[in-house]
Amino acid sequence: MLYQRIKNAAESVCRDLAPDRSLALMRPYANCVHVALSNAVADINRPAVTAYAAAHGVLPADTTIKIARNP
Repeated sequence: MLYQRIKNAAESVCRDLAPDRSLALMRPYANCVHVALSNAVADINRPAVTAYAAAHGVLPADTTIKIARNP
């Protein structure tokens, strides 16, 4: 659920590059969404979200997942 919300936000941020305006914008739009999504996943730093993103090609499969510990 969180991943989908992040993805929707990334698509919204990149909407000015939406490919419905021009086929030439397909690659810049995809890159914009990918960068926004991967940065958001890294900033959130939730193991389940990171693993889900890696499984869906957003992050490299060998991405290290940090697990938070209680002090």
